Amino acid sequence: MSDGNIHNNYDVPVVVVGGPERGLQGNRHLVYPKGTPLANLSLSLMAKFGVRVEQFGDSTGRLPLLSGV
Repeated sequence: MSDGNIHNNYDVPVVVVGGPERGLQGNRHLVYPKGTPLANLSLSLMAKFGVRVEQFGDSTGRLPLLSGV
């Protein structure tokens, strides 16, 4: 976790590996607003792979820069 003393999941570096066959554009460094739940990434990736769920964990929505890429 980003702070081992309090086990929060803010500012956690994440690498997403994919390619054009799954609609993921590479060679980018994406930064989202502070406080964006990490679960939003999971929710966005699930949608990208055809898993339709409205919420995952503490997600607040899909990440806009992953959709339609």
